Amino acid sequence: IPVWFGEDQGRYLLTLSIDPQSKEWDAIREKQSKLGIFAPWIGSTGGNDLKLGEARAIPVSELTAAHESWFPRFMANEVVDP
Repeated sequence: IPVWFGEDQGRYLLTLSIDPQSKEWDAIREKQSKLGIFAPWIGSTGGNDLKLGEARAIPVSELTAAHESWFPRFMANEVVDP
């Protein structure tokens, strides 16, 4: 029954306080490889912006506003921009 009603998205975004060039990261990569887990390094965290790879930075304030406003707008039957 949990499988039918679960909200598992199948993907997770983690943030770690380590250098991607460190031996610590190498050890994590080795473990994930042995377990068959796909977990690429996609970016860094910190500051007031989200930047993934070479994509443009997005202010966290914009992400917060989008996250907090979409459901009330949806329930009010307003058009929700993607």
